[in-house]
Amino acid sequence: IHFKALQRKEIGYVPQHTLANPNFCPRVLEIVLMGLVSKKIFGFYRKKDKEKAMQALKSVGMEKFWNKTIDSLSGGQRQRVFIARALASECKMLILDEPTASVDNKSAIQIFELLSSLHQKGMGILLICHDINLVLAYSDKIAHLNKELFLHTNTKEKEKSSFLKHLYENHSHFCDVEMSLNACFCDEENCDSKKLCEQEFTRRNLKKTKFKKENFCLKFSKENNA
Repeated sequence: IHFKALQRKEIGYVPQHTLANPNFCPRVLEIVLMGLVSKKIFGFYRKKDKEKAMQALKSVGMEKFWNKTIDSLSGGQRQRVFIARALASECKMLILDEPTASVDNKSAIQIFELLSSLHQKGMGILLICHDINLVLAYSDKIAHLNKELFLHTNTKEKEKSSFLKHLYENHSHFCDVEMSLNACFCDEENCDSKKLCEQEFTRRNLKKTKFKKENFCLKFSKENNA
């Protein structure tokens, strides 16, 4: 998708937070129908519009919640509804501002799985995210902003080492995620990757908690100095 060639109506937007008025809690279907407002001259929705909204809900796995009020849903479910609202406009590009903010890990993965499936069907996805684990797992292009903007056009498995090399060279702190990506599960005592992590654990007074290899991450907790 060429961004410059897109018209405004072909771009969908999902904000980080959508404020809800406690005195007015619309139902899920009504929120998704709002994605069609720009295409209507008069304020009435036809049967075809409602069918389109239901199809958008189905595409994000929320069709069973169509009659629920938005305040009754979890954070992850709400994000799916707002994604459906954008999809109802038949957009070709989806822009999201931290779609996994304030949701649990399971919901975050589900949202990225959903976005990945939409991308595989031909939709352009542009998002802001601070969870580098998710970004590395699902993205094929990453723009890293730290005083300067660097674009990495291929961050698949074979390019992760060069991406991390850039992160090391362009900021002063040592990122926990970088440590997890450099963590080694082998039993070699002289493994450079393992030494690097252990040195940083010691310097920052951190200790490793139990983790599973397939999780592709390490968890960290502060030592109790009392």
